[in-house]
Amino acid sequence: MKDEQEEEFFYSSKKRGTEIHGFLSDLFLKNKSITQAPLKEQDKITWAYDLAINYLTEHEIISEKMIKFSFFGQMISGTPDLIFQNKDDLIVWDFKTGNRDQDNETSYWFQLMSYAFACAHLNNSNPETKIEISLLYLDQKNIVTRSLTLNEITRVLFEYWKKTESLDQVNPLRCKS
Repeated sequence: MKDEQEEEFFYSSKKRGTEIHGFLSDLFLKNKSITQAPLKEQDKITWAYDLAINYLTEHEIISEKMIKFSFFGQMISGTPDLIFQNKDDLIVWDFKTGNRDQDNETSYWFQLMSYAFACAHLNNSNPETKIEISLLYLDQKNIVTRSLTLNEITRVLFEYWKKTESLDQVNPLRCKS
């Protein structure tokens, strides 16, 4: 009994996040039902599932599946949390546990745009296709969404990519002499 209590006390946020992601993936892929959600996370999982209901019947669901794609001449890969796609829509979600920190979201948006870029190119989408990318903060039950065209995403990502050509640049917010 004591070992279980100690294990519960030292339950890491990373392990919790991984377990919630895994359950959500199984739920969206119909390997589990909402009634099997862990009781202490059930409200968060139900919230995310309820948001997804509108997309489940008319979209292909891709969950926690690695994709490989060309990124301005380089092959990269990643594993998006959840993608809803059909001939008209592309929606990419990233689940977050813990508190939202807007100052640290830049890398999350870059990641979501990269996945959207990959899916749009792999599906030969029109450059003016509207793409919705969202961060779902499960603990706060808060969704933050951006809607961009493939052209807009490509421009933003290319600006990031160009920065890799000048690796001697110093970010004064990160590096202090």
